[in-house]
Amino acid sequence: MATSYVVDGATLKCSKGGTCKLKVTPGRNTFIQGKPQANVNDYTTKNIPKFNFCSIPRHHQCRLSLQGPWKSGKNDVIIEDASALMHKSKIKCAKGGVISILKHNQCLESDGALVLPVKEPKIEVIEQNNNEKVKGNFIPIKYCIDYIPYKEEKGSRRPKIFMEPEYLTIHSTANLNSTAKDERAWLTNPKNKICASFHIVVDQNEAIEVIPLNEVAWHAGDGRNGLGNQKSIGIEIAESGDRGKTLNNAILLVAYMLKERKWGIGKLRRHKDWSGKNCPRILIDKTCRKSPEHTWEWFIKEVQSKLS
Repeated sequence: MATSYVVDGATLKCSKGGTCKLKVTPGRNTFIQGKPQANVNDYTTKNIPKFNFCSIPRHHQCRLSLQGPWKSGKNDVIIEDASALMHKSKIKCAKGGVISILKHNQCLESDGALVLPVKEPKIEVIEQNNNEKVKGNFIPIKYCIDYIPYKEEKGSRRPKIFMEPEYLTIHSTANLNSTAKDERAWLTNPKNKICASFHIVVDQNEAIEVIPLNEVAWHAGDGRNGLGNQKSIGIEIAESGDRGKTLNNAILLVAYMLKERKWGIGKLRRHKDWSGKNCPRILIDKTCRKSPEHTWEWFIKEVQSKLS
């Protein structure tokens, strides 16, 4: 099941009363399926109207007194300066009830999978100083989610096959002029006839997640049933722009992802390890490096240093 973000119109349930609809604070500019996305600060009386009854003795009528913000938001996805509200989130009422989210109000596709942000949202995550080590639950670089649409057709770049990842696979884009945004755009360009994709692309400015990390992407070149495609998250490093800044962003991102999963550097793989391709060429091919020190061994050492 894909990540269950909550959107405007979600159905709320009080443990001591009935149900009501969540109203996302007006002016929100992050959307899923055209519906404003909720965050943990959507808990005022403007967001949550009274429930239709209260079963607590002497009350009968709802006298809502919320002890906000919502708990169990997604701390590394920030919507308007607050954590994204999740299907599992809850909030207490001072009168004794606990409000939970009965329905998140995302639509379901025919296969029952959640439809996640496709074009509208670009969810920017907290930025930290790039000189700092990875710490806390925050992604240490600018991080956006901009998923490509799911298409049920042969050769789909997003086949929506469930995956439990076991590795991170590092690539480089082999394009000296393409930014992260360009790489994302190419995946949905009608001129692109190649059935290849990836999960995340990172450049000197940002990282963009284009396919959910629990879905298969075609990036490893080891076949439909290959371990690289079926069990690894593909991370593309842009070759354009300031190579030093880009590699530093990639190192911080990879270190964060390893730490979040409680993995060590032994979980890192090169595209070459799965298919023999000369990739990531900026780390394994001396003719493609901008600095002699930028080797695969250097990259691994730098990732480790951010974890230490």
